[in-house]
Amino acid sequence: MSIDSSSDVHVSKGILRQVSESYRKIRNTLRFLLANTEDFDPEKNTVAYQDLKPIDKWMTLRFNQFVKDWHEKMSRYDFYDLFKQLINFVSSDLSAFYLDVAKDIVYIEGRDSLERRSMQTVFYQVAKGLAQLLTPFLPHTSEEVWENLKEKPAYAYLTEQPVYQKYSDEENTLKLWQVFFDFRDQVNKALEKAREDNLIGKNAEAALKVALTKEQQESFDELGIDLRNF
Repeated sequence: MSIDSSSDVHVSKGILRQVSESYRKIRNTLRFLLANTEDFDPEKNTVAYQDLKPIDKWMTLRFNQFVKDWHEKMSRYDFYDLFKQLINFVSSDLSAFYLDVAKDIVYIEGRDSLERRSMQTVFYQVAKGLAQLLTPFLPHTSEEVWENLKEKPAYAYLTEQPVYQKYSDEENTLKLWQVFFDFRDQVNKALEKAREDNLIGKNAEAALKVALTKEQQESFDELGIDLRNF
C-alpha cells in the first residue's frame, strides 16, 4: 500500500523502517481501542447514534466519511492513496485528537456512565470497521483484532466490510466541527509562538484565554461542546 506501484518500486532498510513505524502506529492505536473496550458488551452497552456525546458523533461521522473514501479508492485500485488516507486518519483524527481527549473520559468517568459508554461504542465500531477494511492488507493483525472483539463469525474475512451510511445531520454537524478545528489551529499556532518566545514549555503550562467570534460561539453552543476539555 505504501508505494506508488505505477512507477519503479524502490526498497531499502530506511524505507522498510519507515513502513514499520507506520504499521506500529496503526497497531498501537488498535491496541488502545481494544484495551478500553474490554468491559464493553456491544449487545448491552451500545449507545444509539442520537444519544452519543458530541465528540463521539463527530468521530462516527468522520469514520463514516473515511469508509466512503476508502471504497472509492479501492474501486480504482488506488492503494497508495489508501495508505495516505489510513495514516492521516489514524495519526491525526484518532491519535492526535479523539483518543487524546478520550483519556479524560474512559479513564475517569464511571464504568457505566453515558459519557464512557458513548465513547466505548465508537471505539468498538471503529476497531471493528478498521479490522474489516484492513483484511486485504494486514490479514494477521485484522484477525488478531477480530479475535479480541469476540465477534461472530469467528473470522473477519467471513464478514462484509462496513459501508457508508447516510445521517440526516451529517453535513451540518461536520460543518460545525470544522469551525472548531479551524479555531484549534489558531490556538496551536499561538501556543507554538509562546514556545518560541520561551513563555511556556509544554502546552499544559499555558493559561489560555480565548475570544470567540459570533460564528464560533454559535457553532460551539449548537454542538454542545466544552472547550475546556478540547
